Amino acid sequence: MPPGFGPGSDHDSLLQLFVDKGFSAAELAALIGAHTTSTAFNQKANNVPVNAPQDSTPGKWDINYYAETYNPPAGVSRFDSDINLSQKNTTVGKQFAGFVGQQNKWGSAFANAMAKLSVLGIPASAQGNFADCTGFLPAGTAVKMIRSAPLAGRVYSESE
Repeated sequence: MPPGFGPGSDHDSLLQLFVDKGFSAAELAALIGAHTTSTAFNQKANNVPVNAPQDSTPGKWDINYYAETYNPPAGVSRFDSDINLSQKNTTVGKQFAGFVGQQNKWGSAFANAMAKLSVLGIPASAQGNFADCTGFLPAGTAVKMIRSAPLAGRVYSESE
């Protein structure tokens, strides 16, 4: 995050930061869903304990984060910025609410927004020159296995 932005940032500032880089409110709402896998680090200033999860299934690629930002169960902490972005009367919040209970909708939106994020700063004229090189990784490399899995298979399972 640029200086002045962080876990306490307000909705309008964060949205403008992403809009300035070509992202929509829907794309921002999809990208912050990655917090479903996160645990906090060094956020004591924002009353979020170190190692506190942002949903009840940290490390699992699911959509619990969206519903639990509105109604956190015991032990789940929320960043003020996430609360600010999730408010249903805001531009991002309307999109955020649309992911509650919608794993496939979020998965598709996240994949598209993440693809866009992955080429941020690369001129559009040069983006066509990229090739997927994951096929050259050694056998057993996790990235290769993840890349070759269908989108719905790219989630954490209880057996892993």
